[in-house]
Amino acid sequence: MPIKTCVLDDWIEKKENITLSSRKELNSWHLERIRALLSFAGENSQWYRKKLTGFPPPKSLEAFTSFPTMDGKDLTDAGLSMLCVSQGEISRVVTLRTSGTEGLPKRIFYTASDQELTVDFFHHGMAELTKAGETVMVFLPFEKKGSVGDLLMQGLGRLGAYPIGFGIINSLEDCAARLLEKQVSCAVGIPVQFLALAEYCRQQHIKLPLKTVLLSTDHLPLPVRERISSGLGCEVFDHFGMTETGLGCALECSVHKGMHIRENDIYAEILHPVTHAVLEDGSWGELAVTTLTRRGMPLLRYRTGDLARFLPGFCACGSVLKRLECGGRIKEKGLTVKLDEALFSIDTLVDYEAEYEPMEKMLSLKLKFMGDGFRGNQANIEMKVKRAVSEQGLNPVFEKIPVSCYSVDRFLNAYAGKRSIKIRGK
Repeated sequence: MPIKTCVLDDWIEKKENITLSSRKELNSWHLERIRALLSFAGENSQWYRKKLTGFPPPKSLEAFTSFPTMDGKDLTDAGLSMLCVSQGEISRVVTLRTSGTEGLPKRIFYTASDQELTVDFFHHGMAELTKAGETVMVFLPFEKKGSVGDLLMQGLGRLGAYPIGFGIINSLEDCAARLLEKQVSCAVGIPVQFLALAEYCRQQHIKLPLKTVLLSTDHLPLPVRERISSGLGCEVFDHFGMTETGLGCALECSVHKGMHIRENDIYAEILHPVTHAVLEDGSWGELAVTTLTRRGMPLLRYRTGDLARFLPGFCACGSVLKRLECGGRIKEKGLTVKLDEALFSIDTLVDYEAEYEPMEKMLSLKLKFMGDGFRGNQANIEMKVKRAVSEQGLNPVFEKIPVSCYSVDRFLNAYAGKRSIKIRGK
């Protein structure tokens, strides 16, 4: 069976009236959009007017690399002065707490048209996993207007699918029962929550009607993907998005080799974490995004703090869109991602908490297993942990690894945000 092209290509071609036969035409279109955005931001935002002083419109994408970058601190400091529209045009504000010493929040402002861009992306992107007439259950927050679940359900409705909001999973028993009752063929949720669901269904011998699952909000380790696919008997797709990108950013196609970026709305770069020089495809660095079509608070070369790379070459699906691979947060140097890859290879493990003591190079782990199969097997589990950590090359970092084990049953208390290693003393 021939591999179908990523659905985003067809959507972008029709929406932007361009041909995606090569990167050349897309690059020309990007330059045109960037120049228009710089003009719009400079004319309408007090903060950007000052920021862009002395920078004439770039004549090439290479020239754009000399423009200044920005980060989360700029969002905090600039506040309303970064807006390009009146406050009356803002329909939603998202406040993100920061971990800095002052703990000042950063706020992202959206107009109704900004959020419409996300709904449109979800509408067409979800066609990669489902189609009109199918039932899709959303295991993300959806009750608040403009939330990720709400926007996703709007997009699914336009596709002709039947979206059902469930929210964060607390009871695996209730979750499985609803999926069976509604004969859900596609679901969207959080990696560790669906890993727990897969283990629960495997142990309870429950066969769900799921065909596809889209996972988001956190890194998707390969062992987690494989265990969910095996346990639920479905195809697993990965998605990357963040508040700063309008919640949607990049989506896997059926080849499952990197996530295709919605390049009509987002111009992405990989920068050296220190010098901020643009890196070649295949090199790991910091993901920076320019939001090409946002009006309320557009972002120009915004450094996300995420470790990422573009996969070199083109996807086997035939798409020319860049493919993103993520590797955790820059400040953690990829340690959480490597620890995920190590620990989730252990059978029946569905979640964990980690705390690191730098002075002693000690990593304290609280492992959560589905059921009671781990009991009486502590020594074997500790051996598996040490072997898995060694295979990821983490021995020089974690010299001592005390382990404690806990059981998860029908009720789930799994972490629902981005996973991180807690540093003792911080």
